[in-house]
Amino acid sequence: MPLIFVSKLDWDYSRSGVYFAKCEEPKLFIKLPKQKIKLVKKIREMKVRHSSTNTKIVVMSPQHSLVIFFYIFTDFRVVLDAGWPLSDATFEKSKFSGRRRNFYSYVIDYISFKLASRIVLESQAQVVHVSSKFCVPREKLRSLLTGMNEILFSESKNHIVRPIELNAQTTDSKVLPIVFFRGKNNLEAGLDVIIKAAEFLIGQTTFVIVTNRCSGRIPSNVVVIRRFIPIGELIWLYKNSIIVLGQISTNRRLSRTLPHKVFEAAYFNKCYLTPPSLALNELLDSNSFIPLVDITAQGLAKTIQSTLNNPTKIKSLETNIGMNYRDRASQAYLSEQFIHVVS
Repeated sequence: MPLIFVSKLDWDYSRSGVYFAKCEEPKLFIKLPKQKIKLVKKIREMKVRHSSTNTKIVVMSPQHSLVIFFYIFTDFRVVLDAGWPLSDATFEKSKFSGRRRNFYSYVIDYISFKLASRIVLESQAQVVHVSSKFCVPREKLRSLLTGMNEILFSESKNHIVRPIELNAQTTDSKVLPIVFFRGKNNLEAGLDVIIKAAEFLIGQTTFVIVTNRCSGRIPSNVVVIRRFIPIGELIWLYKNSIIVLGQISTNRRLSRTLPHKVFEAAYFNKCYLTPPSLALNELLDSNSFIPLVDITAQGLAKTIQSTLNNPTKIKSLETNIGMNYRDRASQAYLSEQFIHVVS
């Protein structure tokens, strides 16, 4: 049965692109127009060109609203690779615009979940959440880890480059171990905690933070990169980091979601430090990451320091996280599982 992946964005934008890139089954990607009139026209053309009995549509994350258009204008069976609800996004709820976006996202989630023939989510914890919040039957839901597009990293392995922001580090008499964080500065990230923790470790480690924005006073041992970095630079950062940080906060959403960086850290066999969660247990066992119980600047600094002082533990964690990734989240494995899920 041919699979047609659809999105208004590029195929490699979302988690769905991980499965698409490695999928061995007959497949096709169609990028749909954003204008509603052109969108409807394109969907009608697809209905004419493809048999509804022999074709299955995969709506790629985060394009949940496309489910509604396919339901109205075609009789294709539609699988929504949602990953997570759009309404999980952390908008500023104290502002009218934030409340409006939350309401709109909830409505899109509710309708698309009702109309899709099957919904794929990032974790079993997310399945429980969606089933309860949106009254979706459990038999309609499946869980599959997001993973990462290993092909992009493999293609760039001969183009590894040190970020220019770190050039000044080469003049230091002592090369300090790197603690690496990358991700948007939002309510879940905990950047304020990370930066405060860095102050306790001046002279002991260098923190490299790749993010969209970062304000306030930056300690001398923190290097902030506020730009999009190419894959070659990202590879350098992972290969040269001792510890990779997850989302350092108590946000409830983190109990059911897995940030992209955990898969990258596991792929590169790196120590991953994060608060424990139900979703994380679906990828890593207790011997594969560093649990942060005290989610404060002091607690984070102490955990980093104790880990750096135990090179044997670091080696063990690096080995175990790599094994967990290969067994549960490699791109080839997830793509194969995705075919089973949509079938």
